[in-house]
Parts: sequence; structure tokens; C-alpha cells
Amino acid sequence: MIIFRPHKGSLHDAMKLKKEFENIEDMKTHIIEYMYPYCDVLAEDIVLHGNPHDDDRIGWKDVMHVCIKGYYELENKKYVDYIEKYNCPQCIGMYSENYDTEWSDDFIVFCAIYALTYEDVYYIITL
Repeated sequence: MIIFRPHKGSLHDAMKLKKEFENIEDMKTHIIEYMYPYCDVLAEDIVLHGNPHDDDRIGWKDVMHVCIKGYYELENKKYVDYIEKYNCPQCIGMYSENYDTEWSDDFIVFCAIYALTYEDVYYIITL
């Protein structure tokens, strides 16, 4: 299993839209459908990018950026190429294969709002 959350204005908003998938191909299909009202993205344009890192706010380990190399505008089908324009893909979300499933969604959002890490919560619980 893997998990994905879109890049949003706040972690709280992003976590409301997190979704688990069986594999990367299923995640890519979801992203294509999610992006379609705005643009047309091809599966081969969706890439994992950056160095894996831990996000202790939500219990995700080895987190990677999910990016798009480009997209097609819906009206004129013109391809917008981020690699050519900016020399890097555009981040649209985060992905992990190593995440804690025991934490409730409400508690994860609480931790995100108050910027608590797992270590903070452990300290509070053990007081």
C-alpha cells in the first residue's frame, strides 16, 4: 500500500484529501482524474522527485514529492513543459510507502494544525 496527499495551501487541507492506493499506477490514475478539470496530465509525466525525507507531523517516512513534468491545456491542447521552462518538474503532492496507519485522521489533522511531531505527542502521553 502507498499513500498520496495533494499539495494544498495547508497540511490540514491536504490531509483531508489523502488517499491510499495499491500501487503507483493506481495513484497516477487518481492524479490524472483529479487534475482533469484543470488540465490533461499523462501518466508518463507524473514522476517521484527529490530526496526521501520523514514528515514527523503526520507519521510518514521516506516521503517523496509527486511532480508533473508537464501538462496539456484543455482548451487548445498546448503542452506546458516544466522541464523546459524551469529545469525541474512541478510538485503536486507527497507520497509514501512507509506511513503509520494506527493514527486516526482527526489526530493527524490536530497534530498538523498545532505543528506537533510524533516526538511531541509521545512526550505528552508519557508525562
